[in-house]
Amino acid sequence: MLCCTQCRVLLTAQTSLIHVCAAAHTVPYARLSEDKYHNVCNELGIRTNYPTSQELDGIEALSGLDIYTMALICEVDRYLMIFVSRGAMQKHYDVMHKGMSILTIWHIMSAQRLDNGSYKTYF
Repeated sequence: MLCCTQCRVLLTAQTSLIHVCAAAHTVPYARLSEDKYHNVCNELGIRTNYPTSQELDGIEALSGLDIYTMALICEVDRYLMIFVSRGAMQKHYDVMHKGMSILTIWHIMSAQRLDNGSYKTYF
C-alpha cells in the first residue's frame, strides 16, 4: 500500500494515480503512462484493493496515518462502526437508528482512517 503524506490516507495501485493528480494536491500531473505506472506498482507488490476489515482487525497502527485516540464505537445490532466525533455519531444515530435513544456513554478506542472516500473508513 502507499500512503499520501498530505492527506494521511492509504492508497492502492488503483486509487493512487488519480489521488495525487487531484486538484487539491500540488503534485504536477505525472507524465508516466497509466500502463507503465501499473507495471511499476505490480513490480513493487502494491495492492490493487484495500485490506478487508478482517485483515485490519488487531493490527498495530499503520505508519503515516493519523491516530484518533478518542474514537467512538457504535455497537447497535452487533454491527461495529467507528466515529471520531460526537457529531458524526449523532448523524449516524439520526439515520441508522431513527427513534432510538442515543447512548450518552460509548466505548472509546484508538482508530485510524483508511481512506478519504465519502464513507471514511476507520479501523
